[in-house]
Amino acid sequence: VDDIIAIGEKKLAAATIEGLSKHFLIKEYETLDDVGSTSSFLGRDLTRTGTGMLITGKPGYFQEDYEYWGIKSAKPTSTPGSSSIKRKLDGDEPVSEMDHRHYMKTAGKLQWTVPIRPDIAYPVKELARALQAPTYEDLACLRHLLKYLKGTEDYPVSYTHLTLPTILLV
Repeated sequence: VDDIIAIGEKKLAAATIEGLSKHFLIKEYETLDDVGSTSSFLGRDLTRTGTGMLITGKPGYFQEDYEYWGIKSAKPTSTPGSSSIKRKLDGDEPVSEMDHRHYMKTAGKLQWTVPIRPDIAYPVKELARALQAPTYEDLACLRHLLKYLKGTEDYPVSYTHLTLPTILLV
C-alpha cells in the first residue's frame, strides 16, 4: 500500500500518520478540512461536502477505449450489463491478439473504477473471468458496459455523515 486516505478527527488522523511514519516513509499530500475543498488523488476527484465526501472519476478516463472499440458516437445504454447479449455467428470464437491486449487493458481500467462505481462490479467481474481468452461475445459485453459508462461518467460515490473534521491524503 502506498497511498492512504485518513479520515477522522484532526489530532487522531495526524497521530495515525505520525505512527505510520515511524515505520514507513510518508509524505502528507493534502488535507480536505473545508467544505468545498477539492483534490485530485489517485486519478479521482475528491470534494469535501458539508456531511461527507464525493468521489468521482476523471472525465475522459475511458475516451481512448471509446475510440478503440468504436463507440465514441454510440448512444449510451441504460444498464451496465445484459443477459441478452449473445452472438450466434462468432460468439465463441476468440478475438484477435491485438483485441485481446486491448480487452485486458480496458478490463484493468474497469477494475480500477469499480471502487468508485459499485454499479459496475458484477459485469466487470464477468469480464475479468474472460481475461485469459476473451471471445467476441465477451467483447460485445465489454462494449455494452462502456456504452453504459459513457452515459454515466459523472456519477459520483458519496460518503455521507462524516461528521469528522479532517480528511488527510497521504
